[in-house]
Amino acid sequence: MPQRRKGLCLSPGCLRELQEHSKIAKKSGDSETFVRIRGIVLVSDGCNYLEVGQILDVTSGSVSNWVSRYLDGGPRALATEARSGRPRKLSEEELCEFEEIIDAGAMAYGFANELWDAKRAARVLLECFAVSYHPNHVAKILHGRGFSVQCPAVTLARANREAQKRWENEEIPRIARRAKKNGRRFSSETKSA
Repeated sequence: MPQRRKGLCLSPGCLRELQEHSKIAKKSGDSETFVRIRGIVLVSDGCNYLEVGQILDVTSGSVSNWVSRYLDGGPRALATEARSGRPRKLSEEELCEFEEIIDAGAMAYGFANELWDAKRAARVLLECFAVSYHPNHVAKILHGRGFSVQCPAVTLARANREAQKRWENEEIPRIARRAKKNGRRFSSETKSA
């Protein structure tokens, strides 16, 4: 059953205003607003809501909503509204305070060394602001605020540096040569410092 068309007559001034808003939407990359304005123009050209919906790949109900919004508030009512999403757990002021804690250093906060990693930063957020974030998300927050990721270097407390160098320079190559001579593969996780 064909849908009854609800007429929409636009004056030349209204059409010019729609064209201006359409250009702004297209320039700013707001494709949703651009499509809504195009739908209003098509309705004013005599297309029914079902036809406009098929042309723009939307439902006729959406077209009806656009027309109602346009009639109630003009072209600005067709603009895409900001979507807030989930509210932030930390305010901008709290994030700035968090940055100051990070800038002061890990030792100033009470850690044994100056290394800030995501787990430590997450702990600070929990203790200072009562906000629990996964360390991966904390890393994103830090990166977004200009901090770089730090990875702790593993060092042995009682390691003999000279014995390590000898192992890396003499023993590993000897073992690799012997493995190659016997037709075996050799792989070492040890990397030179």
